[in-house]
Amino acid sequence: VGTTRHYRQSALGTLFDVFILSVNPITIYMKLLLSILMIFSCLSLQAKDKGLTLKRGNTYYIYTSPDAPDVVKHAAAELDTYLTKAIGVHSRKKTASFVAKRGVVVTAVANPTGCRMPETNKLGEDGYSMNISQNSIAFNSQYGRGTLYGVYDFLEKYVGCRWYSSDATVVPSKKSITLPVVATSYSPKVKWREVYYYELCDPEIAAHLRLNGNMLLKGKIGDERHVIQGGNHADWGLWCHSLYDLVSPSLYNTHPEYFAEAKGQRVKPRPDGTQLCLTNPELVPIATKSLRHLTQQTQRNVPVWGTPLAHYWSVSQMDGRGNCTCEKCLAADRYDGSPSGTMLKFVNQIADSFPDLKIATLAYTYTRKAPLHTKPAKNVVIQMCAIETARDGINFPIATSDMHAAFRRDLVDWGRISNEILVWDYEIQFQNLLAPFPNYATMQDNIRFYIANNVAAIFCQGNREKGGEFAELRGYLLAKLLWNPDCDVQKEMDDFIMGYYGKGGAYIKQYINEMELALAESGKRLSMDGEPEEHSDGFLSEKHMNSYRHLFDQAEKAVANNKVFLDRIRKERLGIMYAQVRLGYGSAAERSKLVEQICKIAKENDIWMFSEVETRKDQSGNRDMFFKRYHSAN
Repeated sequence: VGTTRHYRQSALGTLFDVFILSVNPITIYMKLLLSILMIFSCLSLQAKDKGLTLKRGNTYYIYTSPDAPDVVKHAAAELDTYLTKAIGVHSRKKTASFVAKRGVVVTAVANPTGCRMPETNKLGEDGYSMNISQNSIAFNSQYGRGTLYGVYDFLEKYVGCRWYSSDATVVPSKKSITLPVVATSYSPKVKWREVYYYELCDPEIAAHLRLNGNMLLKGKIGDERHVIQGGNHADWGLWCHSLYDLVSPSLYNTHPEYFAEAKGQRVKPRPDGTQLCLTNPELVPIATKSLRHLTQQTQRNVPVWGTPLAHYWSVSQMDGRGNCTCEKCLAADRYDGSPSGTMLKFVNQIADSFPDLKIATLAYTYTRKAPLHTKPAKNVVIQMCAIETARDGINFPIATSDMHAAFRRDLVDWGRISNEILVWDYEIQFQNLLAPFPNYATMQDNIRFYIANNVAAIFCQGNREKGGEFAELRGYLLAKLLWNPDCDVQKEMDDFIMGYYGKGGAYIKQYINEMELALAESGKRLSMDGEPEEHSDGFLSEKHMNSYRHLFDQAEKAVANNKVFLDRIRKERLGIMYAQVRLGYGSAAERSKLVEQICKIAKENDIWMFSEVETRKDQSGNRDMFFKRYHSAN
């Protein structure tokens, strides 16, 4: 019968077992030939899985349509810029009729044939589709801006570009990139996305992080204060607290009946704490006329990805309370079980005159509870403020925590009757902008909860001032979560920390982890209105603070020879330095020295405000106020 010999050959990770019977040489030859054919077939299949290869020094062609909108032309220019920086390719931008109006195509040959554009059905306003083949990369979208966002997704995923902040861009240097064959598309679940941080009020970083709501601008007050000033919330006209923009307070002199009644008297309007009498039938035509005039105005300083005409207009209560308690308003409130019904009836009447616009109104303080009977019109957007959740315990998830049950119920109720909801979320501790504030653990859970309840737009209120505890990191993570709520947020955090802080990032991550664990073990609530003293026996105890200082020492040592990383780490160290001064740890001499160091580092980083306002004596206020209060006290 003969003997059986067993040969095992491996090609491309696949094992082929070849059994050769020594009885017949022809059989041996045929089976060897079959094995060789199988290997080459596997190689051929793998070759087909490889898409376009981009090589340094080679020439590539970037095509757009002859009638491409400016945002698509900008997408092509960005692709050209970053491929040239990263790989060193030579590119030529051309127009061709085979490219869709909102598409961009990259090829290795001029005038390619057979290039198919990706489908764009149901992608939505900012969605995109992308096809990578052996010969081309093609992007397409329904509205143009999606093409730009698709280019940035591609540059991040396949080229390795990162935009951590307005002054921290990473572009890797590579000799070549072989792309996979891919046909994919993506549409963001959150349609409108704004992260309100001074660091992100820049049209370029806003585009890179796909924040289609960030159109406010960086400004300056006096010689020291760098603050958000000017610009607009993208695609919005009136943003909030707008009743007096539509019905002038000056009318009180001749028509006091237009304004809210309290204790039987019509109240003279003030910037906050007073409202209109919304059941007065004369107010709707006045407000409608004012709004019509405003909607015809174009916005200035609009980036290439924005639109000059606003689509959203807020018709919403003034800040504070002060809602009308006249007989008619109280009856309307009782009918709907909430003053929100009275407000909504007023807003619905105005929205009826603007069917092509979205008319928004706040669900805030006394209007947060959804009405029992009145429903928002089809083009009415509810702006729901989550301020109570940030005050009561921002470190506890909204979806499951008992302390957030009332807000959870209200959001669910609004979600059942509304076509669109914007959530106004709060992300920082406003009285203590420098203090440690580990609220990362709930960010993703809360955003997912919002989306599950008909929320299509999210505004994350961070720091309007330059600086603040982990401003760049928190802003970056929020942007990533708004673009993709299902992203691996820990992976995104690690990527940022190691990219932004260099080798010191490992210790920064350990610091954040230790803070979060200590906060969780304490069981204490973290509040946007809180103070460091509330956690002196928790995550800011002297024992924990000693550990944090050691980690920052190690982080600084790890990057001692890199000034950029060292300066960033020293800026983040302001958090524990500030907490140590506030909590009185160490000797008086040590704390006085810390105050001097804090103010020196803050000045080097253009940080002026230590609290949201500088008018309250119980807060740290600005840099000079902090120095005078705590340096002399020590």
